[in-house]
Amino acid sequence: ETGDEATADGPGDVAGPTLRLEDQTTWVEPGGTYVLRVRVEGDVPAGAQVEATVHEATESRSDFREQVGGLSLGEVVGDPGRAAAPTGARAVAALRFATGEPVPGAASAPLDGAGVHPVEVRLVAEGAVLDRVVTHLVRLPDEASEAPPLRVAAVVPVDRGIAIAPNGRRRATPVGDERLDTLLEALLERPEVALTVVPTPETLVSLDGTPALTRLRRAADGRQVVSSQYVSLDLAAWVAAGLDDDLARQTTAGEAALAELLVDRPDRRTAVAGATLTPEALTRLEELGADQVVVPADALAPVDPAAFPTTLAQPFSVLDSTGQTARAVAADAGLAAHPGETGDPVLDAANLLADLAVVWFDRPSETRGVTFTLPRVWEPSPRFLDTLLSGLAESRLLAPVTLDQLFARVPPATVGGAADPDGPPLVRTLAPRPAPSLGQYPQALPLTRLTTEGFTSFAGADNPVVESMRRRLLVSGSQDFDRTQRRAYLEAISRQIDRAAAAVVAPESGNVTLTSRDGRIPLNISNENLYDVTVKIRFDSDKLTFPDGDTVIVHLPRSTVTPLDVDVRSRSSGSFPLRVVISSPDDIVLVSRSQFTVRSTAVSGVGIVLSVGAGLFLALWWASHFRRVRRARRLVAADEAAAAVAAGDEAAPPG
Repeated sequence: ETGDEATADGPGDVAGPTLRLEDQTTWVEPGGTYVLRVRVEGDVPAGAQVEATVHEATESRSDFREQVGGLSLGEVVGDPGRAAAPTGARAVAALRFATGEPVPGAASAPLDGAGVHPVEVRLVAEGAVLDRVVTHLVRLPDEASEAPPLRVAAVVPVDRGIAIAPNGRRRATPVGDERLDTLLEALLERPEVALTVVPTPETLVSLDGTPALTRLRRAADGRQVVSSQYVSLDLAAWVAAGLDDDLARQTTAGEAALAELLVDRPDRRTAVAGATLTPEALTRLEELGADQVVVPADALAPVDPAAFPTTLAQPFSVLDSTGQTARAVAADAGLAAHPGETGDPVLDAANLLADLAVVWFDRPSETRGVTFTLPRVWEPSPRFLDTLLSGLAESRLLAPVTLDQLFARVPPATVGGAADPDGPPLVRTLAPRPAPSLGQYPQALPLTRLTTEGFTSFAGADNPVVESMRRRLLVSGSQDFDRTQRRAYLEAISRQIDRAAAAVVAPESGNVTLTSRDGRIPLNISNENLYDVTVKIRFDSDKLTFPDGDTVIVHLPRSTVTPLDVDVRSRSSGSFPLRVVISSPDDIVLVSRSQFTVRSTAVSGVGIVLSVGAGLFLALWWASHFRRVRRARRLVAADEAAAAVAAGDEAAPPG
């Protein structure tokens, strides 16, 4: 195999009684005795036996993957071990193998050298194999060996699950609570095992004030704590959607939560990428402060198999979208596949430890290191964690380290691999892949955030409702949610803001009469919310002016009617509208609109002067008009008399 290991396929479920590994000797010293203990679940036929055989050493990781599935076991070494099949819930069968000199009660399995040997365990009855499992015996090199240990950087996510519902109430997380308790118990039991903790900040916030947070502080003490976004995100999808600013908010909120609740200075220069990583997402991580990153192995383009015929167990450089490089290590997919692989937690842990040993045996003389990430969402077994951490703590082949220590203590890979250790550094590229879509979420999130900021100016930054809304905005981006769930969080926030705005009640309309030029309009505003709010009130009218300004900021106590008198000045008499708009102080949230009809019966001084002048003008006009009419009438009468005399003279007979 080459490069970064892929997920191994485990054996299928077997009907009937099944074998379970109870425990085994994890590391067998030269000439030591290997002890294997198993139990059987289910009905055991009478006379059934447990048989086990040790096989020749594994030669590669690809062979190891097949052996975990029960294939390619190789030749048997020595004699089989046998024991009567155990019965009862707590009964176990113990099988012993002497790897050196014969030991009474132990089967002979002479091992001349160090290596990882598959061990097949079978449940047999009347010649039929009822079940079989394959574990591994790791025979250590001589204590005089000066070969450096393999640095192993285990990354442990701590995630309880989202603990706040869309409506802001507590969201039950029974599975997450059990997961958290199991992880903390294991980490506290083995404080000497160096590892890297990646807590989800939302989990810390939900644990604030609980004993679990105190236990988490103790578990993280002395270990590297890596900061992350407030909730687990699909980085590639967020960057592709243009949510760079929101990604920065997530990162800032996450770091602040860790600094307040867990450690003084969380590590923000190390990033543990999730399932997907694109060059653009890597660039954004660098902009946010990361300079070393754990990259999913399947996100990387393959390396040259000629230069790297075995697992690449060294840091390297990886290209971002700008052509710059960041230090990186690959999260080994093969190691990460072991948790939950077979359904037997002790066997899964044993396989993981044996897999690490195979990596060491690939190149035992070189300084190398690997990292693997435990699942973030899973149901860890206490037996798995205890077996794993104990094996890491007690091995001469392996040295548990933090991610920082891995980068510092393992030399970076070169282009030519082990054949050219002084060559140019290895620069890898991310495999091209489309970023997942977030649907309409990238459009809805900024709008909901904007209205939330408006609500903040309305209700006050210290209002617990504001804190809840901001937390739910952050939570809505979780990659654990589908599109419907994300939308539910945003819509719940919007509805809550609408209800709060509707709880501020002002008259929708009304009639007001002004009997003088300057007047005062009464306005009663009711705040039916259970908290104080602040609003901006704007007045607008074509026929009114507002001596104190057309905009006022008013504080409204909770569950109270607040009277407000608005000073106005009328520009003229008559009826005209007065428009009133109530909003949040930053104008983002509209609270209400009202329109009043104002009737002004007052006449200004200028109007009186104009009226008197108009009256005098009309009086003079009427007097002049009356004189002209009388004169005209007299002239008409004289003319008519003269005409009558003239007519009479013309009609008289001559004398």
